Amino acid sequence: MLTTFTRNLAQLIERDLRELAGGDVLDAVEVLNVDRLAYRVVQDAEGVRPAIVNDIVAWWRDVVDEQGLDFTAEFLNNEWEQVVLAQGCSSRDEYLTASRAGRGISLGRRQRVDVWRAVEALNRKLVDADKRTYLQLADVAAGYLAQRKIKPYQHVIVDEAQDLHESQWRLLRAAVDEHPDDMFIVGDSHQRIYDRRSSLRKVGINIVGRSKKLKINYRTTHEILGWSLSVLGETDFDDLDDGPETNDFAGYHSFLHGARPMSVEAGSAKEQLDALVDQVRAWIDGGVEEDEIAVTARASSSFDAVERALRDGGMASCRLGQELPTGIGVRVGTMHRMKGLEFRCVAIIDCDDDNMPAHWYVTSAAADPVQHEVDVVRERCLLYVACTRAREALWLGWSGKRSRFVPAVDSEMMT
Repeated sequence: MLTTFTRNLAQLIERDLRELAGGDVLDAVEVLNVDRLAYRVVQDAEGVRPAIVNDIVAWWRDVVDEQGLDFTAEFLNNEWEQVVLAQGCSSRDEYLTASRAGRGISLGRRQRVDVWRAVEALNRKLVDADKRTYLQLADVAAGYLAQRKIKPYQHVIVDEAQDLHESQWRLLRAAVDEHPDDMFIVGDSHQRIYDRRSSLRKVGINIVGRSKKLKINYRTTHEILGWSLSVLGETDFDDLDDGPETNDFAGYHSFLHGARPMSVEAGSAKEQLDALVDQVRAWIDGGVEEDEIAVTARASSSFDAVERALRDGGMASCRLGQELPTGIGVRVGTMHRMKGLEFRCVAIIDCDDDNMPAHWYVTSAAADPVQHEVDVVRERCLLYVACTRAREALWLGWSGKRSRFVPAVDSEMMT
């Protein structure tokens, strides 16, 4: 099995695998994202299609209101995912003794008891509705596979490993027998765009002495790579196994060279759109096909206006979703939708300090200073991912105050 986190990346991998190795390879290799694997295992074991909860924070808000708790729904959800589900706590006693390393707000015993009361209330609501989240589904699926003497796969290849939760790692560990050539894992903590900080060792996957750092970039130019790395700043990262990953970019290199990234500080949203259309048209006039160009932003609120502006300029566009696009035109999608994709030219809009970092997605420093820093780093990584989708040309635009993440175009960390 070849697996990853997002559905559209799994589809892209399957397409590329077919092109590189021929259609016959798919008789021996299955490509699917980890949520789809969990869903299928549970459906096969239980004989019915599982019902999934997507907006679990809304359920937590109901619990907070019903229980009269002082915690926010966001805090409880993070505690549930990062401590309870991550460590597989199935009882109050297990939670009371569970490590909360990496969590910003310390909790006394009485507060932990209140949290567990909230967890039990949420579980009751989910059971009554006969629904589960994908992380819960992964844990259930791991339990079903652990009981099987014959595992479904001989080998598992994991791409974008930094995006997976402990529950999902337990599922993958249970999907293949442990042997010297059981799993091949590729990950990059600089590209962590979801709140996942898993330790492979703690989920039974041993990589000590078996890992290698890759420092040659074959996608982007030296100029784009160097500038994109500066977006990450002086942040500390991890090695996906409880160890530090030093932020030393001196060894990272690309053998490709090209133009430095470009930026436009517009006086208004309308001026930004005009500059975007001019740049996309210039790329097309220079011989770049429309579907080799992507326009992206942190949020999709500007996309209707972007597509109208492109259409008025005589250019087609195609919105990126969960499925790989089949239509013609410039690809338009959020930064999350860009994960795993690549284009000759990428334009990033709305790089202002209101949208990047996304204030609605960052925990306030007053509420939880540690989670605040984690959220800010995740936003930096998201912009880094968007920038490194560009193979040849990168353009950034904004109106208002430039994002604190966006360095001057002349800045470059690599020499």
